[in-house]
Amino acid sequence: MRACTAHRLHADRWNSKVKYISSAFVPANGSWLMNGCSFLPGHCCDVVLPQALPREYGAWEKLAVELPSLNGTGNAQTALEQLPYISSDSLTSVEELERAFLLLCVFAHAYVWSPGVAKESPEGTESSNVVIPEGVAAPLFEVARKLNRPPVLAHASICLRNWRRIVSDGPREACNMDTIVKFLGGMDEAWFFTVTAEIEAVGARAIAASVDAHNAAIAADTGRCCTALRRIEGSVAEMVAVLDKMKSRCAPFVFYHRVRPFLNGWKNWNGTIVLGRTGLDVSDLCGGSAAQSSLFATLDAVLGIEHKGDSAAFLRDMRSYMPQGHRDFVRLIGSSRALPTFVASLKEQQGDTDSLASALEKAIQAVRAFRSRHIQFVTLYIVQQAGRERERGTGGTSVLPFLQHVRNETTM
Repeated sequence: MRACTAHRLHADRWNSKVKYISSAFVPANGSWLMNGCSFLPGHCCDVVLPQALPREYGAWEKLAVELPSLNGTGNAQTALEQLPYISSDSLTSVEELERAFLLLCVFAHAYVWSPGVAKESPEGTESSNVVIPEGVAAPLFEVARKLNRPPVLAHASICLRNWRRIVSDGPREACNMDTIVKFLGGMDEAWFFTVTAEIEAVGARAIAASVDAHNAAIAADTGRCCTALRRIEGSVAEMVAVLDKMKSRCAPFVFYHRVRPFLNGWKNWNGTIVLGRTGLDVSDLCGGSAAQSSLFATLDAVLGIEHKGDSAAFLRDMRSYMPQGHRDFVRLIGSSRALPTFVASLKEQQGDTDSLASALEKAIQAVRAFRSRHIQFVTLYIVQQAGRERERGTGGTSVLPFLQHVRNETTM
C-alpha cells in the first residue's frame, strides 16, 4: 500500500463542490409519504430495486458474492487490487447508481479493514498510508459525484440499500430479509442490518404522521395535529419493539469483532487514506452511523427537538452523508418550525393548548425512549465489548457521551 500526494476531503466540501444527480426517492413536497412509504427504498410500490447491475459490471457482482470468503481467508486485498477499472457511464438510473455505490463502498471498506490486512491504528502508533486501488477508487469517485455523496460507506447504503425480501410478497421484516452484500457473512451480520432496515420500514408511519402534523400546524388544525402526534408516538414505540429483536440473532461479541470493524470510517485510521489516482485524502470521512438516519433527523425537525453545541454540529455534519433528496426534505420540513411555532402561538393567545402540548410531549418522550433503548444496546454491543479499548463510534465520536447528550436534549 503506497502513499501519494493527497488533498484532504471533508464531507461538506464534497457536497458543495461536485455535480450530482438527485438520488432522491423523496420528492420535495413529501406527498409520497402519505401513502405509507419511508426513506427505505423498495418500501414504495413504485420503486423497484435492481437485483443486479448490467452485464458489463459482472466483475463487481461476482466479487460481492465472493467477498465473505475473500475476507475470511485474508485474500480480499489482492482481489481488490486486481479488479479492473469499469467506467460508471453505463449506469443509467438512480437505482443502478445506488447499487453500484453500495458495492464500491463495501469494497473500499473491505480493502482497509479486512481481517489480516489492516487493523485500527491505536493512538500514538506509527501512522500508515493507504491508497485504495484504482479499480475501486475511480468508479467510486465517479458514482459519488453523481449521487452527491461522500465516497464512504454510510447508513444510506449499508442499511437502507443493503436488503432484499426472501419471499417477494412477504413482509418487510427482518425475518423475511437478507442482505445484498456481506463482509464476512453469517446470521449475526445479516440480522444487524435487516433489523435496522425494519426499523426504517416501521418508521414510515412516523414520517407520514410527521408530514401530517407539519401541514396541520400550518393550517392551525389542533385536532389533526393531536391525531398525527399520537400516530408518531405509536410508530416510535413500534420501532423500540423492533430494536429489541436485535439480541435474538445478533450476539454482541460477534457484532463487535466481525461486523463493526468494517463500519469504521476513515477517521479511525491513524494515517491517510487516498482515493486512487484522484489524490483525494478521504481520511476525514466518517463511517456508517445511526446519526445519519434521515428518519430521526425528520422527527427532530418536526417535533422541534433542538440540539446544541458539539452534538448539534456533529448531527449537521451527518446530514452530508444522507442522499440529496433526504437532506432537502429534512431542511424543507424543519425550516419553518411549523409545529413548535403553532404551539407557541396558541400559548400567546391563551388558547387551549393542554391536549396539543400533551400529545407533543408524549411524541417527544417516545423518541427519547428509543434513544434510551439505543444507548442500552450500544453499552452492550460496544462499550462492554471494548473493555479497556477506546470506545469510539464508527462515526468518529466518543460514543456514550454523545448519545447521552442527544438523548438528554430530546425534550420540549
